[in-house]
Amino acid sequence: MTRLVLIAAVMLSLATISSAGDNQGKSATPTRTFTPSVGYLKVYTHAVERYDDGMWRSEFTSYNVLSGDGGTLIRSVGTSLDEPQTIRLSEGTYIIRAALQKGKPEDFRVVIEGGKTTEVLD
Repeated sequence: MTRLVLIAAVMLSLATISSAGDNQGKSATPTRTFTPSVGYLKVYTHAVERYDDGMWRSEFTSYNVLSGDGGTLIRSVGTSLDEPQTIRLSEGTYIIRAALQKGKPEDFRVVIEGGKTTEVLD
């Protein structure tokens, strides 16, 4: 009789361990939908052709990112070679001060949406 109780206890323990393993990685709380709060900006500024390291390359000029009202400098983006920089920004509205392909400084408004890349072309 003792053996029978012992065997039943072991089988019950194995069944409990097996069912507990089935729940691994599962959360008891409902999952939430992730909404990114940052987006990306790529501005095609005026490019100057430059001979560098034995080849011709495009150097894109720098630009500034200002707050939506234009009163605060958020970020200054330097020059880049071959392709404009892609920068990361919080969602929101910004003013970009840059020299585009025409070479004249311009201010323009952009809206950054989470998880998306906003490209500014001339």
